[in-house]
Amino acid sequence: MGSPGWFEKIGRAKDPAAVLALVRQYLDALPADELAHVPLACRSDQLHVPADVALCAFTLGAETFLFPRGNQQSDPDETARMFAEASTHLARIAADRSMERTPAPRPVRKPV
Repeated sequence: MGSPGWFEKIGRAKDPAAVLALVRQYLDALPADELAHVPLACRSDQLHVPADVALCAFTLGAETFLFPRGNQQSDPDETARMFAEASTHLARIAADRSMERTPAPRPVRKPV
């Protein structure tokens, strides 16, 4: 599926809406046999807010790495990694925005 290209696109996204749009595009581009392994709650039509991406990252990560099914036909790790990368980038965006809004500490004035 060419995940490195998707990872680069997600890494360049400037805001949560862009990340969400890229995740939807990725899912829409998956072949039907690969999409069949993606939980229904993690399909593009079910992703409405950035928090949905984080939830799916956890869901797919748990299914893929903690409770793997032995009969996978495609590489489920790729989709799980894509969701994890998107979720991580969303956290970076939130942290960066938080730092921008955090006022600099004021100097403490000593009483005279």
